[in-house]
Amino acid sequence: MFTLVNMSTRASIGRAAKKLFARQGAQAVTMRSVARRVGISPTAIYRHYRNKDALLDELIRTGFEVLEAYLHPGLAEATPELRLRGMLRRYLDFGLEQGHFAVLMFQTPRPKLRRFPEDFRQRRSVVFARFADEVEACMRDGSFRRDDVLEVTLSLWAQVHGLMSLHRLGRFGDDELRFRGIYERALERTLRGLRA
Repeated sequence: MFTLVNMSTRASIGRAAKKLFARQGAQAVTMRSVARRVGISPTAIYRHYRNKDALLDELIRTGFEVLEAYLHPGLAEATPELRLRGMLRRYLDFGLEQGHFAVLMFQTPRPKLRRFPEDFRQRRSVVFARFADEVEACMRDGSFRRDDVLEVTLSLWAQVHGLMSLHRLGRFGDDELRFRGIYERALERTLRGLRA
């Protein structure tokens, strides 16, 4: 007998995966565990998602939507440098408050990862492009000296990701306020080095 894919079942699978993920991280999101939470057989889930990677891809899309919401207030600042600083601070908030998403999005190997520089030059990463736009605007208005926009953006991106990764590993202890200070000071040194 032929059955149509039920869109509400797909939505239920997505919600169940997100709940598991929020509580326990990506390792908890298995096809079997999600199917059990939704009340369908483990084989039935494959009518909606071809494999676990497809399910994780949906979580990653959600993660980028959440990150965009975090970054958005930073875009309201008056100057490119203030906007850049605002987004970098909001990325810190995202990393601290949405740790499971940050790990899945930026520290989990995936087959379709963006590659530097081609994908970034073609603006295939919306988030990276937002940062690059502000770096370029800082160079145009004279706040930063002229340089390769993509490489400068990559350096900033690598720094904040690196600091967040070290924090997740416990390298700074568990004092979040102390870590925020370290992050801010490291960022300030880097931005000072970019000045015209």
